[in-house]
Amino acid sequence: MTEPFICRSFCGSNAAGNLHCVQLASNPTQALQGHDNHTELNLGQTPFWLEHWQKEQRVRRCGSGNIAIAAFLYHRVNKRTYQQNLNSPFGSITVGYDSRGPFYLDTPLVQSSIQHQALWRHLTGCHIHTGVYVGGPAEYCIVVYPSLYHLKSTQPKLAQFSLYTQRALIAAYLEPNLAHMRYFAPQYGQAEDTATGSASVQLAEFHYRQYGRREIKIQQHSREGGIIQSQKTATNQIKVRGQYQLLAP
Repeated sequence: MTEPFICRSFCGSNAAGNLHCVQLASNPTQALQGHDNHTELNLGQTPFWLEHWQKEQRVRRCGSGNIAIAAFLYHRVNKRTYQQNLNSPFGSITVGYDSRGPFYLDTPLVQSSIQHQALWRHLTGCHIHTGVYVGGPAEYCIVVYPSLYHLKSTQPKLAQFSLYTQRALIAAYLEPNLAHMRYFAPQYGQAEDTATGSASVQLAEFHYRQYGRREIKIQQHSREGGIIQSQKTATNQIKVRGQYQLLAP
């Protein structure tokens, strides 16, 4: 194994972003110790093989991991701008690096009318302006708050989530060119995530359906803060971008 590649993904002005580690591994199922968020990359397979891990649990999606992988491949492998497909246990992932920096492409999940609004009002402790279910019963619920103040001050009843739902909460407030977000998934060990690229894909699609804007900035109002750029492509995928800071290149 080579030395790990450590960076902060989705950082920016007043936003520390998510700390993420990339480690080359001959055995892609071997967990890397000492980092809550890490990705294992096997360059011995074609296409390259990756697995995302959070707190020693393999996860289906990790936006900060995708940005870290895109930066890793640029600095240590390709040494130039590129776009390529990678394989994972959950399907193919497209990452790249161009003149604007690292990015990845993802396809938003199906969105449907929110069910059990009384339950979500109870869990969020707030009036729901609007919202949708995203994907299957273990995916997401987007809840739009009536104001940015309500979003920033919300204190969801996290201890009760696992009793009533498997869905993670994407709490949001929308403006025409900007989306504000917080992300809660206590059922999966994330009381509140710092910067959530996977959730931003779903929120970008929801924002597009509300305002018709293909490119928006998403600001995540976690304690550390995150800044995510998203763009809806001509093939109806979402291109996610984020600044990164190298800590161990």
